[in-house]
Amino acid sequence: MNTRHKLQLMAIVLAVLLILPCLALAAPGWLGVSTADVTSDRLSSLKLKEERGVEILNVIADSPAAKAGLKEHDVILEVNGTRVDSVEQLQRMVRELPAGRTVPLLISRDGNTQTVQVKLGERTWQPEGRLGDRDFVFRMPEFRMPDIRIPSPNVQAFSLTQGARLGIDVEPLGKQLAEYFGAPGGEGLLVRSVDRDSPAEKAGIKAGDVMVKIDGRKASDTADIRSLLRDTREKRTFPVQLIRNKKEITVNVTVEPPERSRVRTRIGGERL
Repeated sequence: MNTRHKLQLMAIVLAVLLILPCLALAAPGWLGVSTADVTSDRLSSLKLKEERGVEILNVIADSPAAKAGLKEHDVILEVNGTRVDSVEQLQRMVRELPAGRTVPLLISRDGNTQTVQVKLGERTWQPEGRLGDRDFVFRMPEFRMPDIRIPSPNVQAFSLTQGARLGIDVEPLGKQLAEYFGAPGGEGLLVRSVDRDSPAEKAGIKAGDVMVKIDGRKASDTADIRSLLRDTREKRTFPVQLIRNKKEITVNVTVEPPERSRVRTRIGGERL
């Protein structure tokens, strides 16, 4: 082995030694609550004197928060001695702490402050569902989902007659998801899945995107989009405005009417 090869081998070994500690880092902390910013109209109900902290709207059963005794309508004022002013700040602070660490939370309950010790856990929950005709586990790209209560899906059947199709499954945004994704006016459709080789996939639409406009129309209701697609009798291209990672982007989708009608049974969401 010549000197050049020895140096290359040493560089590879050094790189591995530097990377291994990063891989061994603890998972981000998880509290197990859904929260909202404290606003002026909630001060009286929460018995607070100023707008600060975040209100707990829901505590997930058997979560670190539940085990520590946190309750709905408690207000988190501080985490580990640092003042909390918003939901976004709280989420960032918790994620930056490793799972397994015990941290003090200063809370207000019925106007009285107290300190609660919480041992942060590791988030393992993932929403599951159906993608086309095969099982899938849906993982949001490039960000962590907030703590949200997701309702049980209802089985619904939809028949697509004459008209174009995008090849996506969507569902309307709830209030919490709209706030998290930064959807303007709380309106939009969350893309749950994208069919392979569909017009949507070819245009670059991805699962986890939020559709806010299609061909200039607001995408708050699937009925308007279905009407647009149903009236498409020939191949055409139109713009679709999306929110991805809290940033607005626009893609162009080319659709054309299918050769025949298709009937599908869906579990939750709607197919467009």
